[in-house]
Amino acid sequence: AIVDFMAGAFIRCTRNSDIILLALDDVQWMDEMSWKVVQAIFERGKNVLIICGSRPPSTNPLSVDSSFWASLQREYKDNHRFSEIDLNPFNILDVKEMIANSLDLKVTEVDCNFAQNVFNTSGGMPHFLSYMLDSIKRNNLTARLENGLVGLKSSTGKEKTEFESVNELLLYRLDSLDASVRSVLHLAAVMGTEFELLDAALAYEGVFCVKETEKLEAAMALRDSLDLAVQEGIIEELFVGGEDNNNDEEVLEEDYDHGASLGDVYFALTGRKSHPLYADNRRYRFTHDSWRTSILSCMLHERRCDLHEHIAIALESYCADESEQENNIERQIRILKHWTSSGNFVRSANISLKIGGQLMLLGLNSQGIMLFDDSLSILKEQGMDSREESHGGICISILNTINVPELDRLIKLNVARGKAFSTLGMSKQSTISYQNALDVSYCLHFSFDFVTSVAPLFSH
Repeated sequence: AIVDFMAGAFIRCTRNSDIILLALDDVQWMDEMSWKVVQAIFERGKNVLIICGSRPPSTNPLSVDSSFWASLQREYKDNHRFSEIDLNPFNILDVKEMIANSLDLKVTEVDCNFAQNVFNTSGGMPHFLSYMLDSIKRNNLTARLENGLVGLKSSTGKEKTEFESVNELLLYRLDSLDASVRSVLHLAAVMGTEFELLDAALAYEGVFCVKETEKLEAAMALRDSLDLAVQEGIIEELFVGGEDNNNDEEVLEEDYDHGASLGDVYFALTGRKSHPLYADNRRYRFTHDSWRTSILSCMLHERRCDLHEHIAIALESYCADESEQENNIERQIRILKHWTSSGNFVRSANISLKIGGQLMLLGLNSQGIMLFDDSLSILKEQGMDSREESHGGICISILNTINVPELDRLIKLNVARGKAFSTLGMSKQSTISYQNALDVSYCLHFSFDFVTSVAPLFSH
């Protein structure tokens, strides 16, 4: 029903257009429910052209329904409604031509060893190739060789000219940045592929313990660092401008009617609205996931967890200040991901139980189970390398160290998981989840009073 409603809403809103282009990138990450919506739009839409970008399905399986995928490969392809295009890497000749175009040279002027080095490092991938050529051009790493052709300078100088991999090239470019810029990029990488300037500023203040009187100076320094990262091609701005100020306008109009001055209104603003960057908020994203991956690979696991915690606290404080955001599921899920990545089981479980319950009421039981599993993974991953006895995928040694609040959330997650599976008609998985909740509660040999206090959970 949810799928039909969403597909129907899309079709009704676009039926008066001549053609609608629905472009979806990285569909290998799309969940099963999203694929069902795309399938419904494809089957019922009359004026929709759908373009999906994906890594090779052979190595990155899609969550699309198998019967629908089979239909795409057979009758829809035969009726010219579906086609696949494989984008292969550049060959050495393509690389040589791109070098010539980037450096304003003739193809015959490009040294073969130069082209081969660039080809081997980039793997012929156009995006990585553009990064390499941008770095080469930016740092003036080419020279006219003795044979009269253009190649890389010798690596004996201060500037490194040859790289064994794209990752090494990216790290080289990151190392050339100021330490303050790298710190900001560490925070940005932990926040995600996309992030808002205001969210980054709030987290930045928590990480570096910024005083109230220093907020403006810290905000300007943060924005300058991000602007430099934009110039370097590491991140890009998606849009510029403040947030929806409808509520602010209502406040202004209401206070104006009561004779309040503009200064009175300004100092009445709280939370995000009082932040120096509120009116100048903007959204950024990494130009390529390779940048984010390279940055995260240089950070200690403990440092990443610490940043996730500060980000979660910052986002949660916003929801507490802004009552209209308390039921914003999209923002709550973002907070959940950060608490989960920080390793804080209780905080993660609290949010997943709340959101998962809301999704189950909407009939999205599979999505609810995914949230419950994400929170449970915190405890499961702590003993992944152990061969000792486990209950519900969690090692006994881990269960013996958890406290009462953690046990409470662990049982509630398994019970909620059992309910979701039961609603889906998956009785076997439901039984396993309920049994895991019972096993966990009894294997720890808690007192009778404690066991009887959690027993009502199984009846909700």
